[in-house]
Amino acid sequence: MTDDPQWHSEQGVQTLDSAAYSAYKGRQVDLTTRPGFGMFSYDLFFEVMRN
Repeated sequence: MTDDPQWHSEQGVQTLDSAAYSAYKGRQVDLTTRPGFGMFSYDLFFEVMRN
């Protein structure tokens, strides 16, 4: 897992939706930036650990 935003469109395909994630978080999040993608990665890490 990484907080590096270069992976937001791996192989030229946009797989993440900043608007949807922003709605989930209740605030504006840009998944193409390191802080935004890092926040997303952090949530994923804990989801994997829970499951």
